[in-house]
Amino acid sequence: MKNLSFKINKEPQQIIEQLKSEISKSGTFTLNIKEEENEILSFNLRKRIQFGEQILHRNLVIVKGEISRIDRENCSKVDISFKQNPLVIISKIILFGLGLISILTGFLSSTSFIIPGIILLAIGFILWFSLNKSFKDNSEKYRVLLSELLEI
Repeated sequence: MKNLSFKINKEPQQIIEQLKSEISKSGTFTLNIKEEENEILSFNLRKRIQFGEQILHRNLVIVKGEISRIDRENCSKVDISFKQNPLVIISKIILFGLGLISILTGFLSSTSFIIPGIILLAIGFILWFSLNKSFKDNSEKYRVLLSELLEI
């Protein structure tokens, strides 16, 4: 997913207030806002989860954005990027690593480790493809949501 970058004819504080009000109505998202130097406001947007097991299937996308003021009056530049949740990336690495270790152990000592290793690798590939597809779909949904919220 490509990053978004656009200009809006509003002050940065107006944009943040608009995001806060619209997102607080839904109750399904969390919005964290930080004020950085040079009048730059940064925000993180992600889905709110209630239980830890929901991280891998509900909280795949972390939206990071920056709103900066342009020299012209009442004009702001908004940069938004979409990142995959680090826990999802770690879970894929663990599955691939366990599969490879199991296969190598099977070749070196006993062949009984080869089959579980192949199964772990297969699960890792299936999980990798499905999570990447979900990430692309969810990134597109977030892009549409933010476009509607900011009235682009």
